[in-house]
Amino acid sequence: MNDEQTIEQVAKLISEYAVKYLTAEHEKLCLKLWKNFSKKRKALGRSKSEAWSAAVIYVIARLNYCEGITQNSIAEYFKISVSSVASKISEIERAVKIRLFDKRYTTEEMKSQNPWNDFMMDSSGLIVHKPRESEFDYSSLSIGEHITLAEELRKERRYDESIEALNTLLVRVEESPKAVEEIGVLLGCMLLEIEKFKLAESALKMSLEINPSNSSARYFLGCTYLDCGKTDGAILQFQKADELSPDNPNILCDLGWALHLKGWNSESLAALKKAAKLDPNNPIILTNLAAVYEAENRIGEAMVCIEEALRNAPEDKGILEIYNNLRRKEDGQNIQVKQIAHDEMQGNLFDGKEKD
Repeated sequence: MNDEQTIEQVAKLISEYAVKYLTAEHEKLCLKLWKNFSKKRKALGRSKSEAWSAAVIYVIARLNYCEGITQNSIAEYFKISVSSVASKISEIERAVKIRLFDKRYTTEEMKSQNPWNDFMMDSSGLIVHKPRESEFDYSSLSIGEHITLAEELRKERRYDESIEALNTLLVRVEESPKAVEEIGVLLGCMLLEIEKFKLAESALKMSLEINPSNSSARYFLGCTYLDCGKTDGAILQFQKADELSPDNPNILCDLGWALHLKGWNSESLAALKKAAKLDPNNPIILTNLAAVYEAENRIGEAMVCIEEALRNAPEDKGILEIYNNLRRKEDGQNIQVKQIAHDEMQGNLFDGKEKD
């Protein structure tokens, strides 16, 4: 099959799939993506039309958060392997330079939900909230009052207004590096809390450019990376924060957890044990310790930690669930140990004798 035939065949397969599983808008986006990609790629006919169709559909489905459309389900529909779909997805995304919330290939509904709509880049290159009318007269506030207002708005979960307050303050204090450094950390924490990770990273890096020894900025940057799944980056930032602020149980706790995620449980236990010694009643530290002990199959020690965590946070349903799971695992181990002991005893009793 030549390229022209492949292009037509893929468009046909996409439309047939769309009739069953996609909206008309999604189909239009799929065909647009395929048209743009096919202009860049030659020798399309060397691969199955089904693989190209599946990949195009999946790229659009993922960009638009279409529920139920997975690589497995599409591969099954087109009767091809998942690996062939995955390789074509990567090829399409690289060639067309697909981005998260890519306006070229998202529906109008998705465009309206894009969190980046509310942000802009200022003259210094910092990504900030777009200015809008405010109910507050910031000009009458001192810097301390300004920061206090932002914190109060954050506590009330009025995040947009809190971020606006801090961005407005940044403009006021742009000639004071120390103030910009402090506000950058506050802004980074706020953005991390509402899971705007890229923006949080930008704000925290701004603070670190001013003062690389700011342990809070290092710590929260580590938290940002950890929440993004960038475990190596998180470990590096937590280690630097620990060097700058030794004996901080929060830093040690998150460092220990990041090390555990990498599978480095010996180092993880060392950090978490130190954290627990510094803050023995912290249920998060104790729960993390329990998880690492469980991963090492040290169920008895895991139970001690989770019982202590539950004692300090009796209303926490998550900790209670972990406790119940560990209890079942411990009971299962006890039964197994008893069975082994019973079998050994039976073996000794009947050693050299015939069993009845």
